Amino acid sequence: MRSAVRRAALRPWIACLLAGALGLALVLRHEVRQRYLELPFRPPSLPARLIELPSLPAAPGQLSGRNLLLVTLDTTRLDRIGVFGNRDIQSPNLDRLALEGVVFSQALATAPTTLPSHASIFTGLYPPRHGARANGVFSLSRDPRTLAESLSAEGYVTAAVVSSFVLNSKFGLARGFDLYDDETELDVPRERLRDPERPADQTTDRALEWIGSQTRAPFFLWVHYYDPHAEYQPPSPFDERYRDNLYDGEIAFVDAQLGRLLRGLEELDRAEDTLVAVVADHGESLGDHGEATHGFLLHEATQRVPLVLHGAGLRGGVHVTERVSQVDLMPTLLSLLGAPVPKGLDGRDLTQPAEPLREVYTETLQGSIEYGWAPLRALYLGKHKYIAGPYPELYDLERDPLEQRNLYTSQPALAKPLAAQLEARSASDPEIPDTRMQLDAEEMARLESLGYRVGTSNSPGTHASRVNPKSMLPVLWRVQSLALQAGSEIPTSEAIAALEEITRTHTDFVPAASLLADLQREQGDREAAEATLRRVLQASGRAPATVIQLANLLAERGAHEEAISQLSALVRSQPQRFDARYHLGLLLIARGRYAEAADHLRAAYDINPNDASLHAPFRQAMRRSGRGAEFRALVRSER
Repeated sequence: MRSAVRRAALRPWIACLLAGALGLALVLRHEVRQRYLELPFRPPSLPARLIELPSLPAAPGQLSGRNLLLVTLDTTRLDRIGVFGNRDIQSPNLDRLALEGVVFSQALATAPTTLPSHASIFTGLYPPRHGARANGVFSLSRDPRTLAESLSAEGYVTAAVVSSFVLNSKFGLARGFDLYDDETELDVPRERLRDPERPADQTTDRALEWIGSQTRAPFFLWVHYYDPHAEYQPPSPFDERYRDNLYDGEIAFVDAQLGRLLRGLEELDRAEDTLVAVVADHGESLGDHGEATHGFLLHEATQRVPLVLHGAGLRGGVHVTERVSQVDLMPTLLSLLGAPVPKGLDGRDLTQPAEPLREVYTETLQGSIEYGWAPLRALYLGKHKYIAGPYPELYDLERDPLEQRNLYTSQPALAKPLAAQLEARSASDPEIPDTRMQLDAEEMARLESLGYRVGTSNSPGTHASRVNPKSMLPVLWRVQSLALQAGSEIPTSEAIAALEEITRTHTDFVPAASLLADLQREQGDREAAEATLRRVLQASGRAPATVIQLANLLAERGAHEEAISQLSALVRSQPQRFDARYHLGLLLIARGRYAEAADHLRAAYDINPNDASLHAPFRQAMRRSGRGAEFRALVRSER
């Protein structure tokens, strides 16, 4: 009983603070169904009957006037698809497209997160140039011309059906689309943290409905499938068929829906005049290099992605061995369709001869955004891959495709020019306007329910002196495990001791300190909990959720004025934070300061009028401050 009460009390704080690439909310549910998968990345093994070629066997304009169906697969790892060597899965539709079309085995994501990689697919630019460098924090810069805009200018009718809030139109990818269907509703109580996503069958329904409504050609349709993203919950019969590997089950389900989409094209007599392109935004680590899901590291498990082109008039049965990037997709598709290719792209037209010593770039800011860890950047050149960070890494991918032997220390002469090239590339990136977003509380909840925590360290930064994400992933997992097990599988006192040790070593790691403070408070030691929170606030730069946690603790022991002062300072620095306004309003009501409370709760209402917990205190504060008529008029206007 006490454990259940404790978890209920922890939910608003810990679910927020531990929401990382795989937050506590996912852990609590995912652990019940299956332990984390541990599937190290394997180099793909394609069928021998495919003809190996160094570049795409096609010419510019070869498919002029064709329709374009672009399918993006979220979180789909290359080696978990059947045609790439996974014998444990049935993926007949992806396999058929690859065997009948052109398949790329060396395609790379520009980032291991959804928005940055999709922005690269649609602009032909790397993240530093298109601006959408992390989910929920940035949007696409206004300047880049998108694939949809280019095709729209050529007379294409355009539509998108996306399956996750991460790709909501507010993040900038809707430009150029006549229809942008991003209706993914949070349809259950927020406390359950249900992913705001649309399952693949519903996405396919919408896509087929739109295709069937088109009476003229050509069209461009983008279909985005989100399902393989954690947590893995494929529907029947895939949940039973793949009960020992639900991740593969999700991919198999998406493959089945892709098959339904392709059959729909055929039934509508649109298949022969449609170029189909299928690409993943990134992969999934599944324990590779110590990462449970994706976002923090730049190893092949998340960076190598499936890429397939298929269509009548395109030579089939071809395996392209050239290393390519997602930035190449936009110029290549435009070229094949006979449309002008914008100048100054990072990507190249793959109908042109291969470039053997071409540089390919990738990055991640996710650790920096969520926890203030160091950003990572990587450069591929020839057979080598260099990862820049606090502890640089150098791999010979030809001899060591699993990235098990870091050559940075043993071969500094080889690493030095690669590091210099990476720095030169970064220095040459043009400055773009600040594209950071301001999200309201409901939008923040949607992102966090998808596993992406929007923290206080929302500056990209490049300081190699910051904490190495790879060294912190075991710490994050340990904190998540303690949150799950404390009071049930292990004594609370033991969990407190373990967290005290973690916070001594990692003084600014907010998730550890926040959980420690909650457990100390549960044990009745409010003084220790308060000291823990003050220490981490001093070290971490005042994480907003921790300020609120401290303010509520102060209020519990009667220090109302200091609690109000803490929240007032937070509101001054971040006036759009719903939770700060809400909790400050509650404290002011408790002190009888109704006029001030009404101002803050009115601001909270403007940010998120749909939060049910706000309505009663807002009504009370407005009525007690003589603003009852204003409240009634406001509520009537919203009906």
